[in-house]
Amino acid sequence: MVGLEWTITRTRFALNVFAEQSYFNAVSTIPDSPSSAPRRVDMQDLRRVGASGMMFLPQYKYFHPWFGAGYAFNFVRVATPQGTSYASPGDRDIVLQRVDEARTQGKAFGEFGMMFSYKVWAPFVQYTVMPTKGSSSWLVNGEGFTNIWKLGWRYSFGSSIDNRF
Repeated sequence: MVGLEWTITRTRFALNVFAEQSYFNAVSTIPDSPSSAPRRVDMQDLRRVGASGMMFLPQYKYFHPWFGAGYAFNFVRVATPQGTSYASPGDRDIVLQRVDEARTQGKAFGEFGMMFSYKVWAPFVQYTVMPTKGSSSWLVNGEGFTNIWKLGWRYSFGSSIDNRF
């Protein structure tokens, strides 16, 4: 996964806006028709664009833990149904339309992480969990949750502004 993010911080809270690209090959399923078995779909790569609100927990020396919640628009880059046999050309068109509609979906997510802040650099680790159970309308229709681990580093171009009243 590669990505860019912009974290706008205050003393205890932050807004994190991101765009990222994951690289993978996987197989999913979509309903072929009400009377037949699900059709397998090859899918490649996932693009996510979203934002989250972060709440910083009490820090210990240079360590800054946080948790947050947000919303992301998720786009499967390539999705191709397996097989070439269809009951009719109309059924083929319906399957292609279902695959196209199932490539994109917005999802809420939760996250927590830890960053080590030293001067202007802050290496971090973050865990994101996104519910996907029962998402038959989306190609990423896992057994419960999609889990995303991130490792990275942040660079600070400024400082947080906290006006005390």
